[in-house]
Amino acid sequence: MVDVHSAVALAARAHERDGRVSVSSGAFSDLRTAAARFGRSHPEFIGGPSADAGDGVLVLPLTTPDAVLTVVLSWASQLRPSETTFCAVVVPVGAGRSRAGSESVDAALIAADTAATAAAARIVDTHPRDSRIAVLGPGPDPLAAALIDLILEAYDSMTERQRQIVDLVKQSETQQQVASHLGISRQAVNQSLAAAGWLHLERAEDVARHHMASLPAPGYDD
Repeated sequence: MVDVHSAVALAARAHERDGRVSVSSGAFSDLRTAAARFGRSHPEFIGGPSADAGDGVLVLPLTTPDAVLTVVLSWASQLRPSETTFCAVVVPVGAGRSRAGSESVDAALIAADTAATAAAARIVDTHPRDSRIAVLGPGPDPLAAALIDLILEAYDSMTERQRQIVDLVKQSETQQQVASHLGISRQAVNQSLAAAGWLHLERAEDVARHHMASLPAPGYDD
């Protein structure tokens, strides 16, 4: 259920690996497929159906600000080796101007969609490395954007094997379970995690989620 006091939308656009913007129907189809796949796996994070914002941009409504990092990581992972530019927008809906009915939720999501589309339009023509992620609440949030961008960079610098092990560690209770699943030693799992910088990455993800959960910042009219 979407919190009518803070609707969130995540706009995304896929890029080719060499930096050229891809607006082909195939690339957009991959973008939509990745969003749909995530939505089926994690419906608790999705606030509504994805919408074509035009010019190769897809907007996906989310349920809470702290869902942004989870969705970004999943989306980017499914679209590799393509680069993806993201723009997350948190649109508050004051308590005095809303009610808990579906009309209020729809209005909040439409407002978030509109804001995300407008914000994405300013960044989609840049090279992915120049502006890969933008986060807007009451205004630009460079800290959230930098955190998520650094986390994306960390995953992109990993080998496929390292990413596989990190993903399995997230889903498993112990490293021994990961080792047994892959048929390797626990020492090999530890070495891969160390090479991937998993200890620091895990902390960075916790900080990013905590920061996103604090949005929108005070200053909106209730």
